[in-house]
Amino acid sequence: MSNQFKQKIQVKPEELKNDENIKMGKHYAISDVHGMYDAYIEAVEKLTKQDCLFIVGDVIDRGEEGIKILLDIMERQKNPN
Repeated sequence: MSNQFKQKIQVKPEELKNDENIKMGKHYAISDVHGMYDAYIEAVEKLTKQDCLFIVGDVIDRGEEGIKILLDIMERQKNPN
């Protein structure tokens, strides 16, 4: 395994402090979207701006709207609010 995959991400405890002006949301993960855009949007719309969503695998196979989902993901990364 190459060194790039062995690198560990370390977070200092002071970075984890919750600033009273910043509301921290919840973390969610979804998988196996399978190109079902409507189901994907339904899940995303339930999140708050403070929440973090991890999409883990099988986005573009099977369904017809996988590319549409990927474009939405990229747009949300560019403009998170």
